Amino acid sequence: MKTVNRLAAVALAAAFAFASALPAGAVVVTDAPTPDRVYFRETAGDTFSGSFAMDKEITNVEAGEDPAFTVSFEGNTLKFDSLYASAEQTVKLVCGGETVEKKLGLAVYDPVDVATAKGSVTLTVKNSRTLKPIPNAAYTLYKGTASVKTGLTTDKAGQITVGSLDPGEYELRPASTPKGYKDTSGVKFSVTGLEISGGDKEIRTSEGKKIVAGDSEVLIAGKFSPAVELTASNEKQIGSVTVEYENFGAALGEKGESKTFEYVTLQAAQEELNHLKNSGQICGAVHISYKLAEKSGRSYTQYLTEKEPEPTLVPTPVPAPPVNQGGTTNTVTKPTPTTAPTPKVTPTPAPTATSKPTSTPIPTATPAPTSVLDGQLTITCTSDKTGQAFSFEVSGTRAEGGKFKKDFKTGTDGKIVTDIPAGEYTITPKNVKGFELPEAQAIEMAAGGSAYLTFSFVANQRDLTLTVVDNDGQPVAGATVGLFEPGEAPLPEVKKETESDSTDISETLAQIKDQKAADEKWADPYTKANAIYVGKTSEDGTALIQNVPVAEFVAVPIELPNGYSAEKIATEIPSGLGSKFTVACKYVAVDLSVWSTATNSLVVGADLVLLSEDDTELAKWKSGETAHCLIRVPQGEYALKITQGVQSDTVHFEVGKDKSLQEVKVETYLPGEVAEGEAQELTLKDLEHLLPFAAAGFVLLAGVIVALLIYRDSRKRSGGHR
Repeated sequence: MKTVNRLAAVALAAAFAFASALPAGAVVVTDAPTPDRVYFRETAGDTFSGSFAMDKEITNVEAGEDPAFTVSFEGNTLKFDSLYASAEQTVKLVCGGETVEKKLGLAVYDPVDVATAKGSVTLTVKNSRTLKPIPNAAYTLYKGTASVKTGLTTDKAGQITVGSLDPGEYELRPASTPKGYKDTSGVKFSVTGLEISGGDKEIRTSEGKKIVAGDSEVLIAGKFSPAVELTASNEKQIGSVTVEYENFGAALGEKGESKTFEYVTLQAAQEELNHLKNSGQICGAVHISYKLAEKSGRSYTQYLTEKEPEPTLVPTPVPAPPVNQGGTTNTVTKPTPTTAPTPKVTPTPAPTATSKPTSTPIPTATPAPTSVLDGQLTITCTSDKTGQAFSFEVSGTRAEGGKFKKDFKTGTDGKIVTDIPAGEYTITPKNVKGFELPEAQAIEMAAGGSAYLTFSFVANQRDLTLTVVDNDGQPVAGATVGLFEPGEAPLPEVKKETESDSTDISETLAQIKDQKAADEKWADPYTKANAIYVGKTSEDGTALIQNVPVAEFVAVPIELPNGYSAEKIATEIPSGLGSKFTVACKYVAVDLSVWSTATNSLVVGADLVLLSEDDTELAKWKSGETAHCLIRVPQGEYALKITQGVQSDTVHFEVGKDKSLQEVKVETYLPGEVAEGEAQELTLKDLEHLLPFAAAGFVLLAGVIVALLIYRDSRKRSGGHR
């Protein structure tokens, strides 16, 4: 498409809006405007310069109040210099005797980075019965599935302390179980880090250089970049935030200085940073660091349960039989189960009878505690959507007897940490919209023990935000967008013929009906009736379509405001959790040229006025050697008034909406340009326009002839010459 004169396009859009012919919102100013020039500052204090070409020669220029740059001109070139910060500023110019305003969008990008702080954890291991510390318990520290520290052993106080930990998810797993204790699971914990988002991650400068931000870095350029966001998985662990601004307080012709500010909360640091960004006060790199709170080191206690001792069997002693030494016969009396035997006494001195043996005492068992300690349950949830809360039902049987059932819900950190009675339980995830449920897990909670469970939720729905933009990147309000399945639908399956003496034509009729419906659908697949999901754009050109599966779709504008083409452009929406996409459409553009039938050439230099059906003036311009482009032209009939000197002509033409680019050549009898020495050929249409003038000439000539005849006749009657 030929280049559009920007000022003429703006004037035309304003005229259409005034006539209520152009839909409201066709041209919208957004919070993140598109810059005309893009720069990246590599060193604090760097400034930039550039130029813009105007259509006519510049004779004067004014930069307005508090400019962020200096301006000058040479011929038809507007120059700017000493640009120190992003600016969106209007410059007044005098071009060819006409005063115009040009809005300059100049983006200067600076990096914003975050330095990572280290965390720590302390684990105390105790006996679940005596609550005494357990020394020499061995653990291994894991980050994800990789071990990061081995050979960790509890000291006399039963503690292990690990420091210098990067942000992330960790687990302390027992390397071996101390003798006399039951096996137990590991302890999971996280170290909070400060994350930065927003801004831009990748830009391309006006010189064509590609700049990509680092992992903990974004690029900002005043209002031309999105707001910066500072987040932490557990904000309570962030003690303070420090922000250092390079070249702070710089102004036109004045250098800034490095300045540092300290904030108590993330929100305060974020709000101040975005305020300075949007007001154009950032003129160099920004460095963010943070300190973890004094009590940010996570402390955990794990209770180990003793193994039950095996019972000891004590044999019951059997008493020895008495000895009789006074007779010839040694009589042995058999003991009974209830009475012990008594020795017989004789006159002869004899040994004292063996006394009844005493049973060995059985050790007394240690009494159990009067109350059973609760255990600590920790549930950690992971999902592909941040900030989502999940609910669980914990049900089972207490160790002391009785049923237990209670619901729990995660906090913003995706965790549940709670005390529950000792016993056997099942932890069941409850339904949550937009996610597939993981399977339930069973645990056995020991008295004073702990259990750590992890549930992974996989999202199966997403909320799509679709922004409809036209050829110039302007958002379009009032557009209806449909989501469709990608590719073509399979044609109806052809029924196989079976051997039979009868013919069932109902199947054939149904098959023909299905085929016809499929043909009609795919002849024009992108209609509102065929759409799976539908949304309509608001004033900012965005449409929100909620609860959309994470499958692949194509988005197509199916209904657009007047002034936009009916051509349907499909935009791929890939599968996954991506939620923000830009959908393209095209406005109706008319390349309008004026052609002279008298000279068979273009009409150049004529004054042109575009009129609506009710003769409302929409736009003015002078015809040139190339076609003039009108954009966002609603469907309808228009008139073009052509004035050349004292002559004028009005020509009518129509504009449809089927094509985005339409070429219209209006024809007039007014003369156009003719090359020197080129013969002009008259056409029938030219003769039609000349006929009135020829008729008038004939009438005038006839009048002169009649007058001469009357004069001659009068002289004859007067008798000669006078």
